[in-house]
Amino acid sequence: MKQGWTKLTAIQVGGAVCLPPIVVGQMLSENYGFMWAVIAVLLGNAVLLGVGLVSATAGFKLGLSTPELAEKYLGKRGAKLFAGAFLFATTGWFAIQLNLMAEAIHTVIGIPVPLIAVVTGGAMTLLALGGIGVIGRLATFCMPLLLATMVLAALRVTPQEGTMNAMVVSGLAISTVIATAIGAAFNLPTYFRHAKSQKDVGLSVVLTFGVALPLIELLGVYVATGAPGMGLIAALKGSGGALWGYWIVFFLVLAGWTTNNNNLYSAATCLHLLIPKWSQSWKMGVLGVVGSCLAALPLLDHLPLVLKVIGVIVTSGGAVTITAYLTGQRVPFVLCLVGCVAGWVNLSGIPAIDAAVASSLITSAWVLGRKYVAATP
Repeated sequence: MKQGWTKLTAIQVGGAVCLPPIVVGQMLSENYGFMWAVIAVLLGNAVLLGVGLVSATAGFKLGLSTPELAEKYLGKRGAKLFAGAFLFATTGWFAIQLNLMAEAIHTVIGIPVPLIAVVTGGAMTLLALGGIGVIGRLATFCMPLLLATMVLAALRVTPQEGTMNAMVVSGLAISTVIATAIGAAFNLPTYFRHAKSQKDVGLSVVLTFGVALPLIELLGVYVATGAPGMGLIAALKGSGGALWGYWIVFFLVLAGWTTNNNNLYSAATCLHLLIPKWSQSWKMGVLGVVGSCLAALPLLDHLPLVLKVIGVIVTSGGAVTITAYLTGQRVPFVLCLVGCVAGWVNLSGIPAIDAAVASSLITSAWVLGRKYVAATP
């Protein structure tokens, strides 16, 4: 069934309105200052907008999902490696959100964060295994609640002196914004192959990456100015009383729970390409255990590094696939290793951009080299 821009946008914005953009916005404001955080959000989402337009158009024109697109241009083996990159990203985000949930619960009951993370992750996995209908209704309920809570938190903020003018210029901030949603941008073919027209594709992508996602991240940026250096939980609580504080903890757990179940399902889908013989229950169970164990680590303390790794790996793989689509040639996925190295070396100061450029250049060179060899008598 073909879908117009309203339906497509509702699906994408529903995924964008979640904890990661808020967490990243708050982190950027604390690490780089309000002014540079705003600039980084705008520039990073401009890159995501460009990637999203190309990616969504590929799905629309070819009528292929993201895994099918990867298999067409990377081959079956390359598609499995591409799925592995997405598996790493979705499992990583599962662990990051679970860690934030555990931190929030810790502020109320005082139990060690690693223990809370493991127990909560186990409960989340069990619910995901047996109640997909409940999860869907919970997610639908949670999105407006998330927006309302964030707006209320922003209205209660009183920016601390000097925070609004603070600025520490860094390309890593832009790369962090890109890493937050680069997986979503490359996964657009799965949804936009059902678009009614190219106009619906363009309008929906612009509303998602040009409006909705930046606004959610900017809310996180602004909220951080009320409690600099105190972390997201303290920033959201602000100067509110105990009741508001309990609501914030409930809100973080609810929002993290619903969006994390999507991460678990997405990770299981990626794992299916790697281990097709495993049942869905086994895949989700194993991934839940792995994600819960990772969440016991202090991920929020090292979030910029974690996002750098996720951004470099996913961007490298996605750039190879998109470049192959633009050239119309099948290429070996191993070319993304060049992008991974370039992103990690970080010559420009923006790791995700380095990874994308290097992957695109090496893929283009491969295609041109193959054409030259084929044309040589």
